[in-house]
Amino acid sequence: MKVLLLLTLFFVACVYPVTAQDKRIDYPNGDNLITPEMEKSNAPFLMDNLGPQFNNPQLESLTPSEGFESATFPPTGWTRILMSTNTTTHYWIRTSSTTLGNGAYGMSFSTLNFNAFSAPVGTRQAIQTPNFPPTVSGEVLRFDLHYMAWTGAQVDSLIIQASPDGVNFTDVIAYVGDTNQANYLNANSLVTVSRLATSTIQDQGWIQKNIPLPVGTVAIRFIGYSGFGNNILLDNIETLVPPPVGPPLAGVYTINSSNPPSGTNFQTFRAFADSISKRGVSGPVTVNVAPGIYGPGNRCIFFPIAGTSSTNRITIQKSGAGEVVLADTGTTSVNDFMILINGADWMTFDGIDIRDGSLSLNGQLNRGYFLNAWRGFDGSRNITIKNCHIVLGGVLNPPGASIGIVATGIMGSSSSQAEQTGSCDSLTVQNVRINKSDRGIGTFVPVRTVPSQHVTAWHRKVEISNCILGDSISIGSRTAPNVIGIIPQGTKDLNLFNNRIDSLGNYLTTSTGSVTGLACQFSTGRVYNNVLRNMTSAHPTSATPILTGIQAGPNNGEDLYVYNNLLYNFVKGYTGTATATVIMQAINLTNFWTGAGSTTINHAYNNTIIMQTPAPVTYSSGGITLFAAGLPVDVRNNCIINKISTTSATAKAYGLTDPNGTRVFLNSN
Repeated sequence: MKVLLLLTLFFVACVYPVTAQDKRIDYPNGDNLITPEMEKSNAPFLMDNLGPQFNNPQLESLTPSEGFESATFPPTGWTRILMSTNTTTHYWIRTSSTTLGNGAYGMSFSTLNFNAFSAPVGTRQAIQTPNFPPTVSGEVLRFDLHYMAWTGAQVDSLIIQASPDGVNFTDVIAYVGDTNQANYLNANSLVTVSRLATSTIQDQGWIQKNIPLPVGTVAIRFIGYSGFGNNILLDNIETLVPPPVGPPLAGVYTINSSNPPSGTNFQTFRAFADSISKRGVSGPVTVNVAPGIYGPGNRCIFFPIAGTSSTNRITIQKSGAGEVVLADTGTTSVNDFMILINGADWMTFDGIDIRDGSLSLNGQLNRGYFLNAWRGFDGSRNITIKNCHIVLGGVLNPPGASIGIVATGIMGSSSSQAEQTGSCDSLTVQNVRINKSDRGIGTFVPVRTVPSQHVTAWHRKVEISNCILGDSISIGSRTAPNVIGIIPQGTKDLNLFNNRIDSLGNYLTTSTGSVTGLACQFSTGRVYNNVLRNMTSAHPTSATPILTGIQAGPNNGEDLYVYNNLLYNFVKGYTGTATATVIMQAINLTNFWTGAGSTTINHAYNNTIIMQTPAPVTYSSGGITLFAAGLPVDVRNNCIINKISTTSATAKAYGLTDPNGTRVFLNSN
């Protein structure tokens, strides 16, 4: 029996990318998104690649052009064929986000799925397109493919056939599955992503395929062969003749919706992202964006951009008085974003605000800026986001786990080595305001629980500074479990300083999710000069929700320094039975590393903590709390004021709790 291997992360499952394009019929509201991910033009292993992706293609055969968004399945004119005799159950199915995940890159809701995860070994079935006008010279079949190798010896396959008459079919290409996930670099391997993981859809696992078709093709057949392995997913199927690609970009350009498109002006962010993703750069690029509101049609993806470097940086900046606001909306996908940086490097976004323009739950954005690893192994590095304001939620409460800026994409699982090349190194976030999202800023990594809980790949050199969260609308929601202000998870050389959290809370009175201001999980570096205030947890009767100002938990063998921070005005709505358990704490020095022989040291210096409530409470509180499992700590020169009164001798108000048997220094507090 198969056991699903779930890619486990603390607090969040961090998978979320995207796309779709001109002339695709995925979206009945007309919000056609850009083409999916481009293959690197210098990647010799992509033998079916015809070069970078293209926007606004000249379609010769508009049919098939299918995104599987309609609940009708098979789509009109499509046919499923039982080719083997071992089963009468159809395993070509439509998969939606309520089951395995989302459509390609997390942008759409559904995808086509040959369910080899469930189909008996030897099952061979096909799905065939309706007939369409004969293809012409240079026409290709383009689709998005997703497949993760399973853990055993199961080998699945996908065969694509073409027909000149809709009756007789011949093979065009065969993608063969592999139990070695490293073979994702082989163009004819079915495997598309660098790590074997789960039966669920990992958004960074998608890749676009471009396959030359014989002239005169009028129908296409996709044949799935099951080795009882994993789901074979296809999305955004179409035929087209790609137009020529322009030269690399260099110099100064504009984004101005009021001016006509030209060689130097783009009317939308999407048009610019598509152009630079497929053309690359030959020098530094500066994009001056005219003030204004950039609405539907501006949500965009930056794929790996050839030619970028420390000298050939791409800078997208506000130009002139007034705001630059991206105010697009999402889809029914749970992983919608405004800007996806999908493996692109050396980019600066300066003064580019993001505002969720949705009017309903189905259109809400879940991410503002989203940094992801292209195919799970090519992280977005040397990215700077600064001087902007992000507001999510549209006219409603923000969706659960929505986040203003998120960096993720490292592939790995609870039992497999993570892919270090997928990290988002040298990320800088400066002077960013975030309001009305469930979470503010975060980086995420896979956490390995076998053989013990630890991180094997990190985001290195992360700076988050001078940011303000919840100054006009509180961070937190009424729909989600764990509310977090800033969560640098799995970072090395962290610099988290001069940030201010003005309001943060879990306002759902039935939620047992915790509230954390700064959640430094498996992170090493420095956290200093931050102000945290006005944090709350609303549940009136459950002692499960923990309210924490700063959570500090370095990875094994490295130190985390927390100093010169100010924390005050925390309150819980708990009025239940008096409890001796500390459920509100200003600073929690904890130990995420559970392996033997940890040499981690948690340092807390010169912090100021003021805790008081308007009336006596029935819960216990602590200024600084230490984890019990022999965690080495260095706690000194902190000023802790806990003036909280309790209604019972059971509930306590502590300055510092220390159940440790091992410590370095604990004095002068």
